[in-house]
Amino acid sequence: MAVSVRQLLAAIRHHRLDDHHEWVRTIRLLYELGELGDDTAEMHYYCILPLIEEAERRPNRLERPPTAEEIYAERWPPIVIGSLAENSEIPIGLFPEGAFHCLFAGTTGAGKTVAMRRTVMATEEASGS
Repeated sequence: MAVSVRQLLAAIRHHRLDDHHEWVRTIRLLYELGELGDDTAEMHYYCILPLIEEAERRPNRLERPPTAEEIYAERWPPIVIGSLAENSEIPIGLFPEGAFHCLFAGTTGAGKTVAMRRTVMATEEASGS
């Protein structure tokens, strides 16, 4: 299957791969500089094919990743269990004041068990246990 530059860029835009992968932004930059032709588009397409397949398997419906201020307008969470996949500097955490409930949902291999274990460990660390 021959892949044109137009098809390559459409796949990148459709799955917003350049929002999540620095090296995919390089492909767009090559296009903008006039350095990307149909002769290399197919090679780049097959390089990003695993990212396309992952994006189709686990679609991200967010238009853009939220900022730290949007998630934590008042303060950072005292219990950190991980970080945002799109920006590792933004923690994912819990506010344990009062009772709280957690739901871990996802497909096989999504990290539910890891998240649950990290939540228990972080809660114990925060409580001084």
